[in-house]
Amino acid sequence: MMGLDSLYNVKPHERAFWGDHWVGPEKYVHGQEALIAEFPKTHEDGFDVRIFAIAMPARFYKIVGEDGTRLQTGSGDENAYHATTIAKLIAAGNLGAGEKEA
Repeated sequence: MMGLDSLYNVKPHERAFWGDHWVGPEKYVHGQEALIAEFPKTHEDGFDVRIFAIAMPARFYKIVGEDGTRLQTGSGDENAYHATTIAKLIAAGNLGAGEKEA
């Protein structure tokens, strides 16, 4: 039987999902924000974006754009997908909720 502690281990599919953007830890700490992915701007109108995960042990995601964008999602793989999509849109200059101008 797995202990609850094992729920904080980073799963191989998490690293695979974030790919080259992965900068996360080996193991999450309960309730503590951890930087897990970085998306550099891909267009002159875009901004660098960082994604954080908060493990409870379910992962909740926070998207932070250099433009001041701050968004949070619910937990689960579907929300990880949404966080990635949002990060890519901000990095490309196609979405922004912050106050800075490119």
